[in-house]
Amino acid sequence: MKKAGLIVCAFAMLATLTGCKDAVADISNGSEKLVSVGDTTITKDKLYNLLKGSNGGSATIELVQNKIYEKEGIKLSEDMKKEAKKTLASTKKTFGGEEAFLNAIKSYGFNSEEEYLEKASYPSLLNKELLKKYAKDNQKTLFEKYHPVKANVIQIEKQENAEKALAALKKGDSAKTVAKKYGKTGTYDGSEKIYFSGSGLPDVVFSKITATSSKGLIKEVIEDTEGKTYYLVNLTNIDPSSFADEANDALVAGVSDLSNTMMEHYLKKYNFTIYDIDILNQIKSTNESYITQK
Repeated sequence: MKKAGLIVCAFAMLATLTGCKDAVADISNGSEKLVSVGDTTITKDKLYNLLKGSNGGSATIELVQNKIYEKEGIKLSEDMKKEAKKTLASTKKTFGGEEAFLNAIKSYGFNSEEEYLEKASYPSLLNKELLKKYAKDNQKTLFEKYHPVKANVIQIEKQENAEKALAALKKGDSAKTVAKKYGKTGTYDGSEKIYFSGSGLPDVVFSKITATSSKGLIKEVIEDTEGKTYYLVNLTNIDPSSFADEANDALVAGVSDLSNTMMEHYLKKYNFTIYDIDILNQIKSTNESYITQK
């Protein structure tokens, strides 16, 4: 097991957190024998290059992520383990029982529930915790970029009904009451929710929100010509710093590329450097933005 551990350590040496030249990393004592089968011998070099060729890039990123968790103080807690097991129990029910679930995860290379937890569930929760920390630490920048607000939004199919709904809102009727009477069934039912750039509202609607400097009813019908629908918006809070925790949670849950943005941030912060051209090219082919070195 010690020799196998050396291979893992070699991957860790490929990328550090402390220019990549067209160099290929190697390991010490590469000709040392690890396994023999008949007249076939597998050396440390052969195994290392085989592993590097098959999943060296993803293995390197996984090792780097673990180092980032360590540096940022993110640890797997008992509460996180409980959450993972609770989700696992629910997932097994969705699949129709334990046997069907095990058959499904085996097709993805997991041989047991424990392996699934260790290699899929726990890393996902650690990443989520790091995302929360990143969002909190960088909330000023993120709030300026995504402009989260609290608002009642109503979606209406006909302009005539939209005008009537606007008049009712101006009169003082609640957004939910107006939505129930005039609105289109679906997401925009008049209830107060957090919206931000990229959260699903048409661009024309969110542009009107960002151009509004005070909370309250936007006193016009906003037409989405592309979707052929109409929107009414009542802004209840335009200062995300006053609901920062909720805004951060909404961004973590709703910004699809936030995980990549976060990784780029930490890779730059810790001077992520790759010393093997093969690994660099593997990572570049899947996550080019992760290549932060000059």
